[in-house]
Amino acid sequence: MSRSGGEDNVTPTLVRCFKVENTMYTIGNIDPYVMGECFTEYASRIEMFFKANDIPEEKKVPILVTMAGASLYSVAVTVCAPDDPGNKTYAELIKVLKDYFSPVVNVVSERYQFRKLKQSSEQSINDYLISLKVQAQSCDYGQFLTDALRDQFLAGVTDHELRMRMLREPKLTLAEACEIARAWEASKLQSDVKEEIDLCTVVNDRGSSVEQPIHARKVQQYAWNRRRMINRNCQRCGCVHNRFACPAKAWKCCMCGKQGHASKMCRTKKKLYMQNLKLN
Repeated sequence: MSRSGGEDNVTPTLVRCFKVENTMYTIGNIDPYVMGECFTEYASRIEMFFKANDIPEEKKVPILVTMAGASLYSVAVTVCAPDDPGNKTYAELIKVLKDYFSPVVNVVSERYQFRKLKQSSEQSINDYLISLKVQAQSCDYGQFLTDALRDQFLAGVTDHELRMRMLREPKLTLAEACEIARAWEASKLQSDVKEEIDLCTVVNDRGSSVEQPIHARKVQQYAWNRRRMINRNCQRCGCVHNRFACPAKAWKCCMCGKQGHASKMCRTKKKLYMQNLKLN
C-alpha cells in the first residue's frame, strides 16, 4: 500500500500475490474409495488428478491416504505392516494395494464367459459392444484383443442377415464391423417405423384415408423404455449408468465373497441387517 499527495492509492498487487501463494486451487475432486470398487481404475483417476494439479512426488502418498478415506487407509496399514504406509513411496504403495485388491483371475474361465456372450433382444449394437469390452478386460488377450472382440462381435449379433453382410468383407476390422452394424441397426429401426405408419393408416366412416398417430406413440414409448432401461440405478454397483457395461460384474464383494456386485449392493448384508432389526 502506498500514499501519493492527498489521495490514498492502494496497490492491490501484494494482496493478489498473497492469495495465490496461500490458497490451494485444485482441478477436479476424488471421492473416497468404496470397498468392492475396481482399485486399478481408482488409482488411474488419482494419477490423473495428480497430473492435472501438478502434485509433487513427496505429497502424493499423504494426499492419497487422506482423500481415499478410512477404509482404504485401514487396508494400507494392514498390507504394509510392520511398515508405515507413510514411509513408502507412492509407486510402492500403489503396487502393494493393487496386489491386494487384484484377484487371481482364471483366464480360461474368463475367456469361456467371453465366448458365451451373445447379444440379447434388449441390447443395442453399442450396448453389446460395451459388454464385450468389459468382459474382455480380464481375458488377457494382449495384442490380439481387437481381433478377439471382432470375432465375438460377429458371432454374437442376433441378426443373421447382418452377420452375413459383415462376413462378405474379406479384411473386416472391428471398427468397420461396428460401422456396418450401426448403420444396419439405424436402417432397420427406420424401416420398422415406416411399417408402423403403414399399418396405422385406416379408413374412417366416410371412406377417406386417415393416418392415425399410433406409430408416434409407439416410437415414443420405445424411446422411453430404452432411456429407463439404461439410466436406472444399476443393481450391481448402485450407480446410474448402462447396466450392460457395469464393471462391477468382475468385482468380488468383500461382504459375501461372491463375484458380480459391490459390497454396498450386497443382498446378504441387507438380509443380516433385517435379521438384526428383528432380534432387537
